[in-house]
Amino acid sequence: MYAGSGSGTHFYVSPTGNDGNPGTSAQPWQSLDKLESVTLSPGDLVHVAAGTYTVNSSLSLTNSTGSAAAWIGIQAEGAVKIQNTAVQNVINVSGCTYLYLKGFEITHVNAGAYGTWDSVDGVKFQGSNSSFVSIDSCRIHDLGNVGVAVL
Repeated sequence: MYAGSGSGTHFYVSPTGNDGNPGTSAQPWQSLDKLESVTLSPGDLVHVAAGTYTVNSSLSLTNSTGSAAAWIGIQAEGAVKIQNTAVQNVINVSGCTYLYLKGFEITHVNAGAYGTWDSVDGVKFQGSNSSFVSIDSCRIHDLGNVGVAVL
């Protein structure tokens, strides 16, 4: 569906992994926060194993640059929930091109710091312009604000 997706390096994330691992199938990373410190290249694909992942503050996807011929993918393998408990957006996207997120449940665990619901967005485009970003087959719910926002 996405040109060149998976033609680069395959990385893996699992609740039973360790962020000190190399992100291989045999030695996966444990948290999605690890994606903030790695550089993804055109065609790379991140496989996220089933489970619930609580991100610190927001998961910031910044300057992930694929190409029309080789998209970068971050994809759920089974039922994957991405959540946070901070009064922050769940995922922030800035300066990304030819990137897709596929198959995730994206939500916020309301701490109620500012009333009935904390004011957070599920996926927020902010900072540097992003283009050709696809949010595919994701269920975004129970936020204090909107599912997808553009600053």
